[in-house]
Amino acid sequence: RDERLKDPAQRAIDFIVRAQHDGGGWRYSPREAGDTSVVGWQLMALRSGQMGGLKMPQDVFVKAAKYLDRAQCEPMGSRYSYQ
Repeated sequence: RDERLKDPAQRAIDFIVRAQHDGGGWRYSPREAGDTSVVGWQLMALRSGQMGGLKMPQDVFVKAAKYLDRAQCEPMGSRYSYQ
């Protein structure tokens, strides 16, 4: 909640939102089909921004959840594939 960091942090969140692939994931280049390692880091950044009061569309989390549902390897949801 440091006001000096609010604008650059919001711009970073905005970039993450714009970089999300239509399938809900992220990878090493914007809008590239996702992989679970990068998805995890982006979700942590988004959640941190959310906790800090930054603005973001809620559908970014919905799309990420759909990506993770597709990456799930077994019915109990304890194993996921890389892509």
